[in-house]
Amino acid sequence: MGTVYRLTLSRKGQITLPKALRQALGLGEGDTLLLEVTEKGLTLKPLPRLSVMELFAHLPPAEAQPLEDEEVREVAKKRHSERWNATS
Repeated sequence: MGTVYRLTLSRKGQITLPKALRQALGLGEGDTLLLEVTEKGLTLKPLPRLSVMELFAHLPPAEAQPLEDEEVREVAKKRHSERWNATS
């Protein structure tokens, strides 16, 4: 059996992983953990982080064609005037 840590459940149902454990596992803020309930108890496992390329692979393909510079300027002008007129 590995190292054992004692954790306390907060009023909000949260636990804090000790700093030494977070550092040993390379965990940081925003990381996702998977909690599995088994007949023997609980198992907590970190989920692997996805790279930017892996995240993009999950996005649906872009259907719109990129805008030309002049089109971008026109859209920006239109949005600016709409916003300005809305606040006047």
